[in-house]
Amino acid sequence: MENFLQIIESDCSTREERFQAIVALEDAINAMGLPEMELPIKHYFGEGVYVREMTAPEGAFIVGHMHSKAHVFMLMQGSLTIASEDGVIDCTAPCTFSSKAGTKRVIFAHEDSVLSTAHPNPTNSTNEADLKADLIVPREKMAQFRLDHGLTAIEPARE
Repeated sequence: MENFLQIIESDCSTREERFQAIVALEDAINAMGLPEMELPIKHYFGEGVYVREMTAPEGAFIVGHMHSKAHVFMLMQGSLTIASEDGVIDCTAPCTFSSKAGTKRVIFAHEDSVLSTAHPNPTNSTNEADLKADLIVPREKMAQFRLDHGLTAIEPARE
């Protein structure tokens, strides 16, 4: 799977090509019927903020959800290679960066790693299902979300 990250870096020259490669990878993984790795997640709530902390073991390959809102990504422990439509980066803890709404990433853990995302939570909800519904763009709505937010020029398929 690490080779796939190199393909994204070397063979995909545009943001749209990188995004489509990540989606194609997710489709291929789902088509193989591979069991999903259960990664431990801790949830933290502060005034106006929701933080998800994930522990990824060495060798974990993660295709993340598309988020509907900008958020902060933090790597507290470990070493990752992260691919998104912006390109491929190697990240060693401590590492923090801003993530735009509509970003979808692929992550490879080179060693046991602890990563977190901090999301806006203006209602101070502690209901994880409600937060997920508010923060995650469902697969069937990704193309329209990207179009609505100026992230692509490709029209979504109409049924």
